[in-house]
Amino acid sequence: MRALFTSIFVTACFLIACSIGCRHEPFVDDVVPVSQSDTTTPTQNNWVVSYFMHNDTLMTKHLNGYTFSFKPNSVLEVNTGVNIVTGTWRIIPDVHNQQFILTITGADDMLEMLDEEWEVVINTSAQIQLKHDHTGHQMLVTFEPK
Repeated sequence: MRALFTSIFVTACFLIACSIGCRHEPFVDDVVPVSQSDTTTPTQNNWVVSYFMHNDTLMTKHLNGYTFSFKPNSVLEVNTGVNIVTGTWRIIPDVHNQQFILTITGADDMLEMLDEEWEVVINTSAQIQLKHDHTGHQMLVTFEPK
C-alpha cells in the first residue's frame, strides 16, 4: 500500500512540475508578424463606409454617398458626390497587429476624422474594419465593397 501511495505521489508531483515548467508565455520574439501575403489589399473594389463611430457618436450617415478607392501605389481617392479628394493609404504589418494608415488632408471635416493611424480588426475582401483609441474614446470604422 505504501508503495502505491508513493508511486501516486511521485506521479502527481511529476505532472504538477511539468505543467508549471511547460507553461509558456509568448514573448515578442515568438510573435510572427503578418506577412504581405496575409494582407488583403483593398484595391480590387470601391468601398463605402457602412459604420463609423467617433467619440461615442454614430457618424455613419455623414459619409453616405462617399466612395473610397484604394488605388495601387498607396493612392486614395474619395468621391464625395460633389468632388474627388485624394490622399494616401498603406497597410503596415506590425508585431502585434496590422496598421492601416489613412492620410487625407485638405478635405471636409468628416474625411479629416478618418485621417488616422488605425489598427486593423478585420481585413478581408468583404470587409475592412478598423479601430483607433482617441483620448479615451474608441473610434471604429467599417468599409464594405460598393
